[in-house]
Amino acid sequence: VARAQYQLRLARITPYCPNIDTNTVIEHDYTTPPFGTVVSLQVGVPLPIFDNNRGNIIAAEGALARANHGYALARDTLASSLADAYGRYDTNKITVDYYRKDIIRDQVQSWRGLWERHQEDPDSVQFTDVVAAQQTLAQTIQTYAQTLGAQWQAVVDLADLMEVDDLFPIVDEAVLLGFADSTQGDVQITPAGKEFAEADIATRKKLFREAVLGHVTLIQQIRNALERKSDRTVPLEFFRDVLDEHLSQEDVQRQIDTALNWGRYAEIFTYDAQTDRLRLDETSGTANSAEPAPLH
Repeated sequence: VARAQYQLRLARITPYCPNIDTNTVIEHDYTTPPFGTVVSLQVGVPLPIFDNNRGNIIAAEGALARANHGYALARDTLASSLADAYGRYDTNKITVDYYRKDIIRDQVQSWRGLWERHQEDPDSVQFTDVVAAQQTLAQTIQTYAQTLGAQWQAVVDLADLMEVDDLFPIVDEAVLLGFADSTQGDVQITPAGKEFAEADIATRKKLFREAVLGHVTLIQQIRNALERKSDRTVPLEFFRDVLDEHLSQEDVQRQIDTALNWGRYAEIFTYDAQTDRLRLDETSGTANSAEPAPLH
């Protein structure tokens, strides 16, 4: 979009600041005495009276319009792909549960019942009936396995669309922030999560900031520590030392990275990598917006 805007601006100012074309020619005359060298210079400038660059302006306006609509198109395409992948996941999950709880169990009972009856009365239940029941059971298990594979393929597709290696940390984070509920492997979007997903960028940041300050103890403590300092800055090493008393080095780094990403996105604080210091973002209106919480 920014490139298209610059191209349109260039097209509009071109008639008033036209390009100057120059052509220099040096020729040596070998035909007529005194066989001198002739130098000629040609200068050309488009006159706005005859050339207002309207064609390029219209083309640039069209390119800008396409760029502006490109975001909406990409968003709609991504939403459609996500909806398709989630629909496949949800449908296959329901089918898998149905097979696991009912269909396979019923088929196993049917096969065992036929086998037991065949053992007791071979004349009333033929061995071919037992074999047919066993084949049906095998086909049922095969269908169950295929459906389970389709369910996990949908999970992989969702991870690819969201450009993550693993969906489970995202689910855990959504649950932590109150955007989702997870019960026995089932994930449901909460009203707060639905509001966040449907909001514009500015509203998303506001909702995310409220969720982070309401649920994430580390970020609460960082904000509270920054507010208590007169210069509104705190060395990040302080929080590393606090976490290091309770967590492994790998977990400390992961928590610090998450806090930095979330805190900066929510405009709670900024981070200077050169000085390794955090600074309260006082323009976001986060000060005094939540009660202090103990650091665990």
